[in-house]
Amino acid sequence: MRGLRGFFLVAAIAASSGCAQPQRSYAPVSQKPALPMPASYQPSAELAALPVSAIIRNPAEGLLKIQLAGGARGEFESIPDFESRASSIFTGKFSFVVPLTSSSIKFDAYTGGIDISRSFDDAYGFGYRPNGNSISAYRSFYPSVTVGEIVTPNGTFEGQNAYGAKVLVERRKIDRVFLVFEHSIHGNPSAPSGISGRLNVSGADLQANKDNLALVYDVTFESPYLLTSSAYGEPTIHNPYQNIVTNYFLRANVISYRLINTATGREYPSDLRLERNYRW
Repeated sequence: MRGLRGFFLVAAIAASSGCAQPQRSYAPVSQKPALPMPASYQPSAELAALPVSAIIRNPAEGLLKIQLAGGARGEFESIPDFESRASSIFTGKFSFVVPLTSSSIKFDAYTGGIDISRSFDDAYGFGYRPNGNSISAYRSFYPSVTVGEIVTPNGTFEGQNAYGAKVLVERRKIDRVFLVFEHSIHGNPSAPSGISGRLNVSGADLQANKDNLALVYDVTFESPYLLTSSAYGEPTIHNPYQNIVTNYFLRANVISYRLINTATGREYPSDLRLERNYRW
């Protein structure tokens, strides 16, 4: 997060190269009708029959899997060596459970219908660079889902801004885990921009279980398997946190997705589908 200008703290804060990632602005989106899952997303019978290697229920479990793989590629580790190491862990089919927020659930009071809508984020804005800082990377949209984040407190110190105001600053280490899907370039709608559909349950059922709804993404992994980026958040008087953020990007292929109740394990009937629209 970026501090407000004029409120920089003058306490001794370690310099960091993990600056906030550059932001891009898009032209108004030209909406296209939602499309069914394209052929490239239809799993083969062999893929669909794969046993689930792991169910990732939260970011801590995802991070543990990353640690078991030995982490991201080392500075002096060749790409073939890294991919050999990563593929030995990220093999088979994985199920990621990602809770739905209230903003993704809409109840239509006139029809009684319940709509689900979950837009994908652009991983580029979080530092995803599969091909370095190339022009093609800048022009690409990398649809992604945030599995979640782990916040670890790391001590406190007293900070002071340029006007002499003091505040107790908390140091925090934040680890975020992302799934990154097939990308699109310059408006090519071949990659998904989100998931939407209608949930076939009653309003009373929704009211009782809305805090337990989650999307499950069944995925396999492919090269580059795992990339990371870092960011640094400066503290301010109104937001007294010094954050060092590490983002972990897992390159995933979607096999299937479904809506479940995390408390009961129930899978809800729905017409979920991938959406696509032009972004330039």
